[in-house]
Amino acid sequence: MKRRALFLTSQFFAFGGAEMTIIELAEHLTALGWSCEIRAAVVGAPLGMIAFEHRIEVSPIQPLMDVSSFDLVWCQHGTLANIDFSALTQSRKTLIVSAHLSPYTNLERVLHPLENELCDIIAVNSNETRSSLPQWINSEKVVVTNNPAPASFFTNRSYNSTVRNVLCVSNHIPHELSHVLLHFMRDLMINVTTIGAKYTYARTTPRHIADCDLVISIGKTVQYALASRTPTYVYDHFGGDGWITSRNIDTMSDYNFSGRPSCRKLTSAAILKELLGDYQYAINEINDIPHNKINRYHIDTLISLITHNVTPLHPIQVHAVDARILETTNLQIQLIHQMYKYKYPDEHNSIWCSPSIDQYYR
Repeated sequence: MKRRALFLTSQFFAFGGAEMTIIELAEHLTALGWSCEIRAAVVGAPLGMIAFEHRIEVSPIQPLMDVSSFDLVWCQHGTLANIDFSALTQSRKTLIVSAHLSPYTNLERVLHPLENELCDIIAVNSNETRSSLPQWINSEKVVVTNNPAPASFFTNRSYNSTVRNVLCVSNHIPHELSHVLLHFMRDLMINVTTIGAKYTYARTTPRHIADCDLVISIGKTVQYALASRTPTYVYDHFGGDGWITSRNIDTMSDYNFSGRPSCRKLTSAAILKELLGDYQYAINEINDIPHNKINRYHIDTLISLITHNVTPLHPIQVHAVDARILETTNLQIQLIHQMYKYKYPDEHNSIWCSPSIDQYYR
């Protein structure tokens, strides 16, 4: 019998970090023979169609769902409250994972007062996010996922002697960086591909990475680049520490390659000097990073944590859980979901339609 996985989140249509985490996990498990479903308050294109093409079912989330037929339930954005825990028996097989993918976004915070009691694993994308969890969270349940990249990004590559093609992935390019990219195209005849809400709106693929000499980005795109040891420059609206090296990769990884905590801001001239003057240095440095440090960003590393032992870590004592708290928290989450449906009207609540991307990135 096929193993089954259910992914719960607030919205599923845009190429956001939380959404990409879910689609990549679902695609990978589907390829391994699992049956996967995604449920969200608002669903739509383009991600809904991508899931459809990979035989992943997408549908609106419902309150108090019976998930006892699933082997794995991955919950984001407080959707732990959408599970009917009274339907899970003491001999349950369902592994409950609650994921938090940012240390500062309100929707990524611990939204359920009984998270310790109701889930088996608490997944966080970085040590920074782990540090942001409330003190009452059981640290033994916390797993750092490192925001992994799909297996298709892990390829060998060659390098040019000079920079010819640049990939920048960002939804909010700061002006000092945009000036550099413009200089590349107009004055230096360097080809620049920009992916983001205000530019080319697309999913970043292994081909995008393979076709460039260097990547400028933060967050999840960095793991995509590291997978093939593509020189990667961390800089965006927070600022950033620049080139990833064998000496700074651990610290950068602790903060999900976000540009924090240093938030180093540079002038356009300084960014240009580092990008072109230190390119060969960046190639040498990224090839000096030990294999085991690169491999921790492989999606198999995360999959092994949540699938090799599908048996729950502990039995949930449903009778010991205060039903009033469960009911109140469920109502709170339903209000959040109603706000999302109000923001993106119900007529778009279909994988065949596209909720407003402009509203999503506003």
